[in-house]
Amino acid sequence: MSPNAAINILMVEDNKEQQFLLTELLNATGIPIKKIITSTRVQNAVAQINESIDIILLDLSLPDSRGINTFKTIYQSAGDIPVVILSGIADKELALETIHLGAQDYLIKGDFDEKLLSKTIIYSIERKKSAASLIESEERYRHLFNKNPASILIWRLTDYTIIEVNDACCKEYQYSKKVFLTKSILDLQGPEDQHQLLLMDEKNKKDFLLKNTPKRQQINQAGVIFYMDIASHPIEYKHHSVILSLGINVTENVLLENKIRLTNIKNQKEITEAVFEAQEKEKQAIGRELHDNVNQLLTSARLYLGLSRGSENQGNEFLDKSEGLITTAITEIRLLSHSLIPPSLAISNLKGALEDISADFITTSSIKVNLTITTLKEEAISAEMKLTIYRIIQEQFNNILKYSKASLVWLSLSNKKGVVLLQIKDNGIGFDTQLSSKGVGLLNIKARAALFNGEMEIISSPGKGCELIIKFSTY
Repeated sequence: MSPNAAINILMVEDNKEQQFLLTELLNATGIPIKKIITSTRVQNAVAQINESIDIILLDLSLPDSRGINTFKTIYQSAGDIPVVILSGIADKELALETIHLGAQDYLIKGDFDEKLLSKTIIYSIERKKSAASLIESEERYRHLFNKNPASILIWRLTDYTIIEVNDACCKEYQYSKKVFLTKSILDLQGPEDQHQLLLMDEKNKKDFLLKNTPKRQQINQAGVIFYMDIASHPIEYKHHSVILSLGINVTENVLLENKIRLTNIKNQKEITEAVFEAQEKEKQAIGRELHDNVNQLLTSARLYLGLSRGSENQGNEFLDKSEGLITTAITEIRLLSHSLIPPSLAISNLKGALEDISADFITTSSIKVNLTITTLKEEAISAEMKLTIYRIIQEQFNNILKYSKASLVWLSLSNKKGVVLLQIKDNGIGFDTQLSSKGVGLLNIKARAALFNGEMEIISSPGKGCELIIKFSTY
């Protein structure tokens, strides 16, 4: 109450003498009074109550109402206006009852002076304002609690019982509020979290501070398991130490992470199998080459050497044939070695190796290769990555030769700002990338690229050729 604000007083008193004496006391209080409105009956007083009234001074004995009923009638209409009882009856029980029902004070006529009346009026108006403000504040926070989109529940750490929940929590766990408040926090937990709570000793309970716990497993009313990201904190609630837990449903995120994890495992398995299969094919190819070609050449050379020892006339001829076969074997071994370890890479010359492999591809397949390596800075690429890039190009050239029916291939290799970009494109028949392939060529390429954090992309469709794009990060 502002000290300079004039107030309007409703005096409900049927005794004219009492009205006069009370008016004199009011004027003597020093309180700025704008207007004193008098009423002798309850019904008239109710009609006079409006927003301009600041305080009601009420006598309980009126012609149309007496005792506690007088107060109840006035109080129901008063709203936020404070009511002070001025009674000629020194009835302690009546006084307590009216105070309990909402009266601001109970004064006995003849037992108070202007000072006490002044304090009573000022304190009553301020208390009523404070009470109204507190109620409004509680209602506001109650609204924020109940309408919060996150699930909120309050529970006792001593016995795990739930003492308050909001609407979102009831919806999330599919319990009515009435049923929810019969539950324990343990009823909502997955087996692991429930076990951890039960294992807490008394010391841990006293020092308890739950930190943010993502992906906590929860169980709803139907027994369905879902996942919540829960943050819990100790608070004071109604003079008791309790835990406030705030949770957000992250089930979709967990399911997506699991799906991605399973997909990664599947991809890794496919890559590993492709690597093993490719290695096995390489071993078999080397074995066949050595057995079917080189071994036969050396065996024949050995036979001619044996014949040369027993022949005087054709000895030199047999030696010449042995030499020729050995020379051919050496050439075959050199070619086989060249396919495994390119000679150009031995001197760290990736450009030269790409020029060689492109020239060999043109010679053996009659497919033209358009090579672009003008922006390549080899010093930024490790020797291991160079060999990996070379093997990937070998593998893709082999795929193009086997399946594409292409007449032209574009090969580009460049690096800029820590990224090495490899592009191999052909004008062949292409394929549907959505259909799974039984071949291991692309999986083998993907596996090699993954060793250097390479990201592979295939762009292709039937009749429109195929483009392989791999980005390596050198950081």
